[in-house]
Amino acid sequence: MIRDEKGSAFLLVVFMLLLFTLLGVAILGATVGGAVRSQKSEDNVQTLHLADKALSEALARIITRFEGKSFKPEELEAGIQKFISDAIDSDYYGTQSSEIDAAKAPGYKIDRICIANGAPVGTDLLIRNRVYCDPTKVDASGESFLRTIRITAKATVNEVTRKLTQDVTLNSFPDFLYYAMGSSEGDVVINGSPYFKGNIYAGRNLKIQNIANYDYKGNENLDAPTQFLYVKPGDVDSAAIGGVDAADLEAGQVHIQNVSNIGYREQSGDENTPPYIPLTKENLEEEANKQRFHGLSVQETETKKFLSINVGETFVDKAFDSTGSLDENLRDQWVQQYRSDAASWTQDPGKQLMQKVENQYQLNYSGRKWKYQQPAALGSNPTEAQQQAYTEQMNELKAALANMTGPIIIDGDLTLGKELKEVVFADKDLESAAIEKRKWLIVNGNLNVLNDDSAPVDIRANILVVGNVTLSGKMNIDSTMYTLSSAVNKQTGQAGNVVMDAEIRGVTAGGMQKVFVLIANGPIEMYRVDSFQSLSDSSTNKEGYDRESNYTLDGFFYTDQNAELYGVGSLFWIHGGFFAKKGIEVNAVLGNTTEKFGTEKDPITGEAQAQIIFEAPQSALTEQQARFVIDYNGAVFNQGTGLPRVDKVRVQIGKKKLESNKE
Repeated sequence: MIRDEKGSAFLLVVFMLLLFTLLGVAILGATVGGAVRSQKSEDNVQTLHLADKALSEALARIITRFEGKSFKPEELEAGIQKFISDAIDSDYYGTQSSEIDAAKAPGYKIDRICIANGAPVGTDLLIRNRVYCDPTKVDASGESFLRTIRITAKATVNEVTRKLTQDVTLNSFPDFLYYAMGSSEGDVVINGSPYFKGNIYAGRNLKIQNIANYDYKGNENLDAPTQFLYVKPGDVDSAAIGGVDAADLEAGQVHIQNVSNIGYREQSGDENTPPYIPLTKENLEEEANKQRFHGLSVQETETKKFLSINVGETFVDKAFDSTGSLDENLRDQWVQQYRSDAASWTQDPGKQLMQKVENQYQLNYSGRKWKYQQPAALGSNPTEAQQQAYTEQMNELKAALANMTGPIIIDGDLTLGKELKEVVFADKDLESAAIEKRKWLIVNGNLNVLNDDSAPVDIRANILVVGNVTLSGKMNIDSTMYTLSSAVNKQTGQAGNVVMDAEIRGVTAGGMQKVFVLIANGPIEMYRVDSFQSLSDSSTNKEGYDRESNYTLDGFFYTDQNAELYGVGSLFWIHGGFFAKKGIEVNAVLGNTTEKFGTEKDPITGEAQAQIIFEAPQSALTEQQARFVIDYNGAVFNQGTGLPRVDKVRVQIGKKKLESNKE
């Protein structure tokens, strides 16, 4: 051994010992760190689960208290205030222990529960600070038909804290407002290929076939082979409307009790009508069926929970609102009396109701003029005195309708068009709900909008019509309109309510889209005298359906009766919805249609016989060429106090959100 190498082995051993020591410490550190991280992750997961458990428990209490329970709309706010106050005062607000891991003593609680909406004007300061999320936020409208309870849950495990928030919205809107088309009590029959953007509701059965039925110029029971219906997702502007997420409103689904309640049949090629074949979940999911029914999506739902309305009783409710009375017992008496009169063969329910309304107006509005009458049309040779009297009466009525500040009754029919072009409430929807719900124009007769002018009639008023409604020509409408009559036109046999060659447009007010809502006790008939409109629209330079087309009606239509609608020779395009309580049938084809006159003459009229020629082949066309389109418009909920209410509460559950701040 060389002298200079003495002790080198010892240094090598020391170095190796140090290296292994450092390596061991690193491994130990990594092991301990991993264990800490695993524990931290486990604590994070447990806090989320516990917070979610707290939300679920709170949600269960809200559902038990409100879902399907009877509340008058004006009582709902007080009911929610009491529910939250009781929750705050109970032990439930305190921390609860969990059995997930007793050694860790984890706990969870409702950190806060409050009303997210602003407090109505006049709310007591103590209640405001106690139950509202933002006590400084004021709801000037005072509406209580749409309220959101915000729940914040908190959970802590080993000093790891997480918070989850969830909104639960309570509303008293009837369910039909959430659908593009449907029927709550009858069958939905769809013959041919209409196009629906949004959801369809079928309270009983949905029957579909790839043939459209129609009658034409005396020829009855004609049919046109085409495709099956299209039901596609819609396009709703708002993120949440009427307490429902827009994604649910625009899903493009059929809501029905059971898939087997859907029956379909295809063109057989013979004279015998084939029976409907029930669908099953299995054959609906087959690729062939997806192509045949264009990817039809079905959502099974409990139809017995559908919240509907009685138009007549809703009419009475709105008429009572117009009187300004706060006597809820009197409101109930009016409704009970209407039920009795409507069931009687001897009483005219509309006449009896209007007598009550006028009596209340005399008590509450004695300081101003609230009753007008449209002067009768002048004869062919009126005298100067008759002409002067007519002009004075018409000018007075014109001035009154153009700037209404309170409810008005028109005694008899009202015709808008050539001389009367404005029916406008001053500051519509800008005042408190207590004032807004009094603003009704009541027509104690028929309402006729007959506009043959290029300048539209401007209607910005909620209207109650004791008789029927006829709409024709160009009009801009922000209105919820109710018609009480259930009678048909005795002279024509047509539905009492007629929408004929109408161009109906909504308006924008206060940054909100406002639309037309027609709610009828009787049937509604919609058609165009000038049929065979081309799918190429010169007003938009587009092919096929477009919301901005002159052919598109901005409106939501509801009838307590049956409805039969056609998009065969005419274009039937609605940006809104159509709902018929007792049943609805739709007949529609794709593509352009034309009228062709043959050489043979009708043996009775002597006119050349005509037939409808359909664009072919129908199988090569798509929903873009649909002659019948209903495109759901969630702006219907912007109509505020004019919309109908039900006395049962719907609970809509929002999404859970993890709060960003961590304790």
